[in-house]
Amino acid sequence: MTDTHTDHVHNETPANFASLDGQPFLIVSKEGDSYYPNEPAYYVGGDIYTVIADVQDTGGAFAYLDFYVPPHDVFPQHVHGLEAEAKYLLEGEVTFQFGGKDFTAPVGTFVYYPHGRPMGFTATDNPARMTVMAIPGLLTMRPLEYQLINTLMAFV
Repeated sequence: MTDTHTDHVHNETPANFASLDGQPFLIVSKEGDSYYPNEPAYYVGGDIYTVIADVQDTGGAFAYLDFYVPPHDVFPQHVHGLEAEAKYLLEGEVTFQFGGKDFTAPVGTFVYYPHGRPMGFTATDNPARMTVMAIPGLLTMRPLEYQLINTLMAFV
């Protein structure tokens, strides 16, 4: 049995798990050699963002995504006024920007950007993958919002 209360398809919570205050636990499993093929994914400025858990899944607590970043891709610095972001580098190498400072990160690096602070990243010669958590999960981005970001990034 699957839970289809959002646009995701999720596994049923195992019987040995309980839910607190009616908020169900969420389990999203990797399937085969594909990265979450049943989850919604969006092309954003050269990257592929796969939504693992959105604000509907977490009751607004956070949003959790998987980013695929092609070689030499640049996501320009920007500021989130209401959300902090935490990133964990799974594959490849990325140069993170913190305002006027850069840090080239190897696999296994965790980066936290508090809300209101400039953030950006650039992939090096190889593709990279990272998980990203937006805290709290205030925004649920849908295809039209990603299309707007892609349009704006064309001018960068």
